[in-house]
Amino acid sequence: KFGKEREEAEAILTDAVALEEAGCFAIVAEMVEERLAGELAKSLEVPIIGIGSGGGCDGQILVSADLIGLTLGQTPSFVKRKADLAGEMTKAFRSYVDDVRSGRYPGK
Repeated sequence: KFGKEREEAEAILTDAVALEEAGCFAIVAEMVEERLAGELAKSLEVPIIGIGSGGGCDGQILVSADLIGLTLGQTPSFVKRKADLAGEMTKAFRSYVDDVRSGRYPGK
């Protein structure tokens, strides 16, 4: 997580203030230490949108492919999969291939 060390946390806070002063409409905080992300949300006027930065943010986003289990390989630790579509798709494709190889598809 970003912002665990004091110097890095101060740099993130300074950058966030500069972004707000420059007129941004929101800030995405990806994998920012939860306490720091909450502090950003409380101290800035613009919304802080978290992705793996804890519940103290003003909003949350998640990559939908991670959410529904389409991402192959390792996903970030904060992802809570709600489905395993990659697994279901793999089963469907294997079934199709088996049907083609056995002659069940396309049939007569």
